[in-house]
Amino acid sequence: MRKRITLKKKSDPEQFAIPFTVEPSKELFTFVDCSQRNSGGIVRDLEVQIGNALVPVDFHILNIKLNWNSSLLLGRAFLSTVGAV
Repeated sequence: MRKRITLKKKSDPEQFAIPFTVEPSKELFTFVDCSQRNSGGIVRDLEVQIGNALVPVDFHILNIKLNWNSSLLLGRAFLSTVGAV
């Protein structure tokens, strides 16, 4: 008989540190529900591990409500790079 081990979830630290620089950005994003948000800044070339590959990705920082319920669409170039398209 195999023993199942369940680890307790750590409490949410709410903040964590990743070394990066936020550059200013004035881009406007339109979402699936036609709402719009301004970019609060951009983090360039942050490496994201997908499978065995490290992919440099630009992230836009958005100020949105905590319970905001809308879909975000990833760009086709990103999806193609990671082999999803």
